[in-house]
Amino acid sequence: MQQPIETEAIVIATRDFAESDRLITLFTPEHGKIETIAKGAKKSLHRFVNALEPFSFLDASLVMPRATGFTRLDSVKIKMSFEALRQDFLSFTAANLCCELIHRWTKEMDPHIDIFRNLLYYLNCLSQKQDIYKLTLFFKLRLLALVGYAPELQFCVKCGNKPTGNSVTIEQHGKGVLCSSCAEKEDSAQQIQMGTLYCLRHLSIRSAKEVMRLKPSPQQLAEGWNTAKKLHCLHLKTIPNSYAVLETMINVSTNL
Repeated sequence: MQQPIETEAIVIATRDFAESDRLITLFTPEHGKIETIAKGAKKSLHRFVNALEPFSFLDASLVMPRATGFTRLDSVKIKMSFEALRQDFLSFTAANLCCELIHRWTKEMDPHIDIFRNLLYYLNCLSQKQDIYKLTLFFKLRLLALVGYAPELQFCVKCGNKPTGNSVTIEQHGKGVLCSSCAEKEDSAQQIQMGTLYCLRHLSIRSAKEVMRLKPSPQQLAEGWNTAKKLHCLHLKTIPNSYAVLETMINVSTNL
């Protein structure tokens, strides 16, 4: 009999499978994303005891398939449930977006320990009722860097000069900023205020504690959010499903 693998894991997606099972997508520090099957999870009231809810941080025991098929989720122990995130719709949707982004960016069995740490830190901060809009923008920018698609935000990606003026242009392929001279040669690109660029720089390089002390304006947050969204969607070649609901909720709660 194959020995189980013991690992920490965060539940990033769930769906029903067959009559009594559930498919649980876990993100782990040592193995990255793993699609697992939880046998009998739909019918048993005791086997997993609410441990398979979205965002749950677990100690999991996994049995890998011998050849093909799903990894079997043998047993779990809850380390942190993050139940508060599931009780607040805005927090739930924000966390769901970040889990969906990780799901789309990563491949199975491809370890990304820094992404795991980033997600766990984000969920902890979100559960403490910190600024959802700013915190989620911080997460999205850090995720871009961790998957190798961080935009150049200090120097023009064409000529290497530092952009000046009241606004700056984002290069159309998402590589980074353009100076005014190089921007004139660009067919289609996004413009943001220089203050937004400074905000994005700080969110990209500062520690999470320093980020929470930043006081960006609503316009800077809105422009920064749209910039990060466009970069993710450009590189992923799709729009994550969670965006529509989350942005509706944010607009209602912030009047942006």
